[in-house]
Amino acid sequence: MMRSEPVFPDSEPRLLASCRVAWTALLPALGQFAEQAVDSVTSALAQIKAVVPFDVQTVGSTQPETDLDWIMATANAVASGFECSDFKPGSPPSKPTISQNHSGTTRLSTLFEQIRLEDSLEPAIASRKCYRLESMTPAGLFPVAAVGYELKDRVAARQEYARLWADFETALAQIPASHRDALPLWLDHFETLWACYAATIPTVDADPLKSDVSLYDHSKAVAALAVALWRYYHDQGRDPETVPRTLVDRADGHQLKFLLIQGDCFGIQDFIFATGGATQKRAAKLLRGRSFYVSLLSECAALRILDALDLPGISQITNAAGKLLIIAPNTPETVEKLTEVQHALDDWFLTHTWGQSGIGLAWEPACVQDFLKSSGENQPFKALIKRLFEQLEAVKLRRLNLCGSHAPAPLFTGYLEQFEAHGECQIDGHSPATHQVANVWVCNLAADQIAIGQHLTHRDRILITRTPLRGKTLITPIFGYSVSFTDDLGETGWFSPEARNGNLRRCWDISMPETMEQPLWNGCARRAINGYIPRFEADNAWESDKYDFVQDDADFDPHPGEPKTLNHLACEDRCLNEQGHWDGVAGLMTLKGDVDNLGAIFQRGLSEPTFGLFGSSRGRIVK
Repeated sequence: MMRSEPVFPDSEPRLLASCRVAWTALLPALGQFAEQAVDSVTSALAQIKAVVPFDVQTVGSTQPETDLDWIMATANAVASGFECSDFKPGSPPSKPTISQNHSGTTRLSTLFEQIRLEDSLEPAIASRKCYRLESMTPAGLFPVAAVGYELKDRVAARQEYARLWADFETALAQIPASHRDALPLWLDHFETLWACYAATIPTVDADPLKSDVSLYDHSKAVAALAVALWRYYHDQGRDPETVPRTLVDRADGHQLKFLLIQGDCFGIQDFIFATGGATQKRAAKLLRGRSFYVSLLSECAALRILDALDLPGISQITNAAGKLLIIAPNTPETVEKLTEVQHALDDWFLTHTWGQSGIGLAWEPACVQDFLKSSGENQPFKALIKRLFEQLEAVKLRRLNLCGSHAPAPLFTGYLEQFEAHGECQIDGHSPATHQVANVWVCNLAADQIAIGQHLTHRDRILITRTPLRGKTLITPIFGYSVSFTDDLGETGWFSPEARNGNLRRCWDISMPETMEQPLWNGCARRAINGYIPRFEADNAWESDKYDFVQDDADFDPHPGEPKTLNHLACEDRCLNEQGHWDGVAGLMTLKGDVDNLGAIFQRGLSEPTFGLFGSSRGRIVK
């Protein structure tokens, strides 16, 4: 594998310490899960800690003793809007408890029944739907009727938890051992595993209206807040071990310690549907490749922010529908690094998309009091989210800093001269052509998008590296990262040397499950940025007459498993009549769907949101 100097400054010690803080914050949630499933929580956690690359102490269930305990307790209270603690001004918070006095019979309720955009509509009195207690599968994404499902005795409920815990322990062993030396990479794998097996476990066993946050969502929010709070002190030279404990209780609740960072893509429609003279010949591959590329842009932008700030992946609360949310420490260094990242993003889009699309970043400082959950007109957390969205709207209006003090030149230097060699790109219609693909001259991005459309049909893993790998690597690095597609990583040793030397930043599974009951876990981190691809089935003979409207394509070989082109899909509804002739018209219809008022739902759809609930709602609504 090729290896050169990393793109970013090497500040691993701070990143590794942040990973350990995140893992410490996750341990109480692991204990809560184990308590429902096994007799000895201590033994179960000892087995878990034996296979993870973190050397930390479990946060117990008594009052805070160490300064790290105080940080964890504060993060736990902030994530829940203080509804789970006896937080009093000037008094210490309760430490995160392993036991939440669960009977184990309550199931996670769905958020959709609680969304209200009009004050005149009465909120739901009780949840009528819930999620089955099982690993995350395609079938499990659909809620079931809560009546009759939750009314189980404690013994039956414990058996369900025991089965889920056993599956979790088996799945944990599938994380490649060679990635143990790369803690940020390992933690990213574990987060997917944790989501797969804890996303249907309710945080508390109470009224159904209060069982709407999963153990995964709450613990992830706690970990992100704990890392931000710890780093707030650490980055300013005030290590938590030397900071007076009064600094982390609500006596200083108005001190702006957190920074909420939100990003959003703009110009995406023009990016996806840009047309040139050769787009129709490769329409299917282009649509797959372009849609996937938008997700790559958002994921790589989030990774660029995390790397710049030395934050673990768990600090990224959500990344869906082109929108990302990260929580960071509110320090001058953070703001300075974010400004640099925004400039880097702007430069990339100006260079490769000629300013027709981009990603805008907005950030808003927050204090502990801003996360308070309350009813009525005074709702601090709702006000915080409103300010964040207002900042984002302002950023989108001044996109690419075109009117700023350091605005780019109004004309692209040497733009017209770049067309002299090969003319314009036959795919997007406005970029200089640089590569020839199947006798058609295209630009770098178009070549990458066509390649992605092809890779998605045969490759199930994506590698994000600092320097290129040998293999199916895209031509254009995205924000300084090389993107490669690969086969089953078990056959390639999971790129262990690249993981150990820090070149491998992320390893993502994008495979489609083979059945509706298959857990969404294959040994490494997963990103939901793939889609269904219709293929020719093995048990169906090639019906050439059915597709007689389809012209021969030298690149197409209709073997079982081969993806169908749009031309073949146009013939799918043709059927044989009694005379043995194919009836029906070869044609396609497009159907476009969108969620109305999606931003309003995120901002004010829930009557009493908390930080943990906010991240959960964004993820579930979008996905």
